[in-house]
Amino acid sequence: MVSPPIDDLAEVVHNATGPSRLDYALNVLIDTPSGAALEVQASPARFAAEVDAGRDMLARAAEQFSYRPKRVAADTAWIRR
Repeated sequence: MVSPPIDDLAEVVHNATGPSRLDYALNVLIDTPSGAALEVQASPARFAAEVDAGRDMLARAAEQFSYRPKRVAADTAWIRR
């Protein structure tokens, strides 16, 4: 992940095994039947911002591609150790 020294979208992430750092969450909207990535959005690395990013990506995909999936799924947060 990219960790710039100063960035409004970056969020401080506290790491139990090392120093805290500024980080992002990378959010990708994928159409699973085709495997195509329809939207990508970086957000601060916190749950509420990732939920907002998901809603934004769905709205843009609906507007740009008339993409309105019947179901939406998401992965759970993970930590690289």
